Amino acid sequence: AREKNYQLFLGNSNWERDREEQLIRTMISNRVDGIIIDPATTDLTHIIRSGIATVYLSYDPTNLDTTYIGID
Repeated sequence: AREKNYQLFLGNSNWERDREEQLIRTMISNRVDGIIIDPATTDLTHIIRSGIATVYLSYDPTNLDTTYIGID
């Protein structure tokens, strides 16, 4: 990441929805290029509205046109 002049932000919500939303708002306000998330909630409208590229882990957002990584 450093070679490409990127910074990596990590956040842990400890499965708390309010904390997760706060972390996402912070990332959006810092204009991150993308988010990789294992969401604690299924209400992901704040991420979707932001237009930020997002990859979801262990969550299949079947009603969204997005990328996810799941476990078989």
